[in-house]
Amino acid sequence: MIDGSCATRVEAEGQVSVEVPVQVADSSCYRFVSGASGSCVSALPGGTTWTGRVDDGQYPGGYYVVMHLLVGPDVYQSIVAMRIVNGCLAILLIGAVVVSLAAPGRRLVAYAALPVCVPLMVYLVASVNPSGWAITGVLVAWFGTYAAASATSRWREVVAVVAVVLGAAMAASARADAGAFLVVAALTVSLLNWTQLRAKPWKLALPVVTSLFGVVGFLSATQSQALESGMDMSPDYAGGDWALFMGNVLNLPRLLIDYTAAVMGLNWVDTPMPPLVWVPVVVVSLALLFLGLGSMEWRKGLALAAVTLVYIGLPLYLLQRSGYHVGESVQPRYLVPLLPLLVALALWRPRQGGASRLSAVQTSVVFGCLTVAHAVALHTQIRRFTVGLDVFLANLDHTIEWWHTGPSPMVTWVIGSLGFAALASVLFLVGRAETDDMQVGTGSGARVTPELAA
Repeated sequence: MIDGSCATRVEAEGQVSVEVPVQVADSSCYRFVSGASGSCVSALPGGTTWTGRVDDGQYPGGYYVVMHLLVGPDVYQSIVAMRIVNGCLAILLIGAVVVSLAAPGRRLVAYAALPVCVPLMVYLVASVNPSGWAITGVLVAWFGTYAAASATSRWREVVAVVAVVLGAAMAASARADAGAFLVVAALTVSLLNWTQLRAKPWKLALPVVTSLFGVVGFLSATQSQALESGMDMSPDYAGGDWALFMGNVLNLPRLLIDYTAAVMGLNWVDTPMPPLVWVPVVVVSLALLFLGLGSMEWRKGLALAAVTLVYIGLPLYLLQRSGYHVGESVQPRYLVPLLPLLVALALWRPRQGGASRLSAVQTSVVFGCLTVAHAVALHTQIRRFTVGLDVFLANLDHTIEWWHTGPSPMVTWVIGSLGFAALASVLFLVGRAETDDMQVGTGSGARVTPELAA
């Protein structure tokens, strides 16, 4: 974001450039070359250079204002600090929502978020890309409003409300499309929980506030002009023809699968994931969606249809308006914030106020698929930067071209894989026998069974 912190100049073609450290401008010297490691970064000279890769109003800007506070004299330490902060924000906010939910709601979070988080969501949330805030913010706003609507105690209401406001602010300040998703999230979660929200009128302010954040975020960035002018922001382009539209429709499954499992790849779409990553993730996600369709009523159907329409229709529209084919320009990270909402709506059981339990066998299969997929994805990602994907090494410590101090690549992979396995083990915890904690609140403050509250 251009705010006077860096020297600026206007190039001959009218583009604004800023003066930044060479390590920032040229840090992606290995991009698009999957066989190259990250060792070229070590050869970068000191000093500064000029770059046009800067937020000049395309993004809402709030994200960059916050990240600017973490900028220090050491480029790499600053980046690590940003990653740690973004990861911790996601953990704290999602954790706050989880503790404020009853048992069926906690199951819904686990079943909706974990299966679709590998590998793209995990990669983005702890990155320096504003899409990470979009994912965290939209997820927290939706589940936080749900938690506030069903809360049975004052402290849970307070925790949920704070999480919703912070989550909505994060998403709205990150990307314009995330602002639009906040409005979709507010409308759908209100539709499902209308009885509980209406019973306590002050709770109706939550979806209103979320929507206001979304509208402000959407309108404050030039990204929103893509709906009118296409991805290249060219108002003179008339859009694609019928042949382009039909071609994109025929290739739509490729687009949607990539949103779920990053088949095209991470980083600069130059690190493709092996089938052992994306096949289990896609199978588990589709299985949960299909399982959820076994229960349907008009509120759930309407909300699910609305999110599905945006999830499918928006990329098709942008591709058509911009004259692009599937795989061009419209990246998976743009739509991935909608994935947890889509799965959550499919799994929603109106008479239980959340999700039904998976059996022990089902849980074990989901857990196994996700932990294996994550371990393989993390191994691939580390190998991409230590030696490049043109070399396969089961032992990541065997040949290291580029690495930092601290734990070795292999130790990092083991810690990361076990850490995700520990996180995924919550699938077993949320599937345990329910207690009185699953009761949800009504407008009068009484405690009733989920069947009555539905």
